[in-house]
Amino acid sequence: MIERIGGRSGLPSRFRSTYTVADHVRLELVITVAGGVPRCTEVRVYSTQNDVEVEARHLRDRKWENLIEHACANAALSVTAEDTAFVTYEPVDTESEARVALTEIRKARHVGRRATRGQGYPDELLRRVAEVYEHGGRHPTKAVQDAERVAQSTAQLYVMKARERGFITRSAPGRRSAPPQEDPDKTSGPAQGEAG
Repeated sequence: MIERIGGRSGLPSRFRSTYTVADHVRLELVITVAGGVPRCTEVRVYSTQNDVEVEARHLRDRKWENLIEHACANAALSVTAEDTAFVTYEPVDTESEARVALTEIRKARHVGRRATRGQGYPDELLRRVAEVYEHGGRHPTKAVQDAERVAQSTAQLYVMKARERGFITRSAPGRRSAPPQEDPDKTSGPAQGEAG
């Protein structure tokens, strides 16, 4: 199935792109297109030989966005005919079509990233975090980190956001609950007009 990207381009709804990053080491990206936005949804790094180990250095110099854009540009299709019932796509075969496709891919990815960021922290995520936190024992933030498979700082942020929205109400282990706030209208002395 082909997904429309912008006004004049298209991409397969799901495709793989494989790169050689070192001798006998391959990087495979799976790109999924939904709502006109191509996103990398899966990554696989593997060795084609059993005696060659995949190392961090194999990925260190790779610019992620460039790899995704390159994969999309290589798979891009150009709209060649269109009517109310059908759209005809053909492989991009000229430099100008390639530039148009790359521009539309970049724009779609930019809009897609902005929309994703705009979602912030969905209630579903924060409820899940609160549930894990409540049952996380002496190290609830660590439990969130493990359950969500995120960095410690991200787990701390999730806990903070869940607390702000009221999903987490108990104090963190080792911290005292905040003392009850005094009502400023009540005083500890006798009421005005009363003898003391």
